[in-house]
Amino acid sequence: CGLIPSQDSVRLENAFSFIVDDMVPDNYEIPFNIFMTDDSGEEWNSEFTVKASAPMFSFDEIIVDDASGNNNGRLDPGEEANILLVCSNQGHTAAPATRATLTAHSGFINVENPVEELGLLGLFGNKTATFNVSVDENAPVGILAEMIFNLTSGNISHEKIRPMRIGMVCEDFETGDLSMFNWQH
Repeated sequence: CGLIPSQDSVRLENAFSFIVDDMVPDNYEIPFNIFMTDDSGEEWNSEFTVKASAPMFSFDEIIVDDASGNNNGRLDPGEEANILLVCSNQGHTAAPATRATLTAHSGFINVENPVEELGLLGLFGNKTATFNVSVDENAPVGILAEMIFNLTSGNISHEKIRPMRIGMVCEDFETGDLSMFNWQH
């Protein structure tokens, strides 16, 4: 940068550039250490940090909407339902072209629309992805189906694995006389 007079300073615009990895975590402080020398061997050191901003996905709520079935909020054999994934971006920058996916690791559940394009998931914004699923009528009552939810935007992704019980067996006392099951005492 040439000669710097004593007791003076020089400001260099665009003197350095750096590339930030796509996978940088939100609020990560990137350390910089600048080491300077002059022609006479004098040395100076300067340190600073730059805070990185990135999307940070969160799964806020997973809802089973089986209003077209028995409306008990659970998946049951032979039932069609919507699984609603309420997701948000808790990071400090928007997530463009966000995509939500659902994979069911069970031969008894078919996900009719496994991918939903959410578009821009704004800074501290949220959106709901809706997945239509059908449960095989021969699904054993009480089995756990592993559901894998994923959000992606570019190279950033977030995954949640949630087991869902199919056809939970429970006495809900709605009969008023405990006649739902053949109780023994």
